[in-house]
Amino acid sequence: MWATLLIKSRSIRAQRSAIFYLPPEHSPRENLSMKKYLFASQPLSTALGLFTLRVALGITMLFAHGLPKLYSYSEKSSQFADPFGIGSEISLALAIFAEVFCSIGLITGLAMRWATIPLIVTMSVAFFWVHGDDPWQKRELSFVYLTAFVTLFFTGPGALSLDHLFGTKSHKPKKH
Repeated sequence: MWATLLIKSRSIRAQRSAIFYLPPEHSPRENLSMKKYLFASQPLSTALGLFTLRVALGITMLFAHGLPKLYSYSEKSSQFADPFGIGSEISLALAIFAEVFCSIGLITGLAMRWATIPLIVTMSVAFFWVHGDDPWQKRELSFVYLTAFVTLFFTGPGALSLDHLFGTKSHKPKKH
């Protein structure tokens, strides 16, 4: 009976090591806790962290900012901020593009670095121009979004993304 349990536990560990990344210094038979998998600075924990950040930011931006602007376009178009002097309707359309379509790219991880550029511009305008004279409490949210989008621009989408699935050049590690 003990031999059967030992064989089954080794089989489960081998399966688990195929799913989760095992650091090279550990063998598949060594008993590693889930805590070591999730909190190690290895590919799985990094991929889960980037995935969580991307999806949470994208969903929040889409549903709390982008879609409300899209649905109320006619009411907001005449009074929307015009920081570049191109007209309030075009400025609103660009903000909607960033907050709806680029958020979808962020959620899926498809062309994610390209999708973050309009989001970075939109949050920079919101932080420095639209809310520039407001107290910090009004500016804080745009600053948090801006910081997170810049971070994602530099880190890339991570392994749990369509960019990684399709093997885009922006995500492939360089061989030395």
